[in-house]
Amino acid sequence: MHTSRTTRNTLVFGQIRNVRGIRVGIAGLNSAWSAGEENQKGSLWLGGHWRIQHVRPEFEDTRFNIALMHHAPGWFTDSETPALEQELPEHFHFLLHGHEHWDRVTPMDVHTHIHTRIAAGACYGSSTQESGYNIVRLNPDKGTGEVWLREYDERGGVWVSKIVHGRTGGEPKGVWRLAVNCSRKDG
Repeated sequence: MHTSRTTRNTLVFGQIRNVRGIRVGIAGLNSAWSAGEENQKGSLWLGGHWRIQHVRPEFEDTRFNIALMHHAPGWFTDSETPALEQELPEHFHFLLHGHEHWDRVTPMDVHTHIHTRIAAGACYGSSTQESGYNIVRLNPDKGTGEVWLREYDERGGVWVSKIVHGRTGGEPKGVWRLAVNCSRKDG
């Protein structure tokens, strides 16, 4: 079901998806609209507060919410980053982003839930930066999740499990285990 009032708006969208009986809110926050040059860290604008407030009413009866952005919050202006660092974890259980081309998983406790930021590496052949992708599997009823981190091995020419010392070395290899608290309603 597409519930967005923003069909023609390229700055933000909100959708609710029903996945195995669980209502999931998905917000797309276009962080690339003010980008266009190299080395713009700290100078981009998102209009994040407005965008988050714009999609929140659509997510009143969701079990958990996911935000999608190209840039990580640290890429925005000093006047916007502190609010984003507070509002994204408050209103979304997950933030998925790229741009920094560095695979990482960052869980943090928020008042009512666990917010997890998942970043992906580059995924194209000409990149000199870390190449990587991940697959996320959640089991909200059990309160667990897994992030399957993958990186490109140039020597072998294949995608392999990414080992992060102390986090993904168990079996199966390359899996970051998560505690997931998706029991609250977000609004």
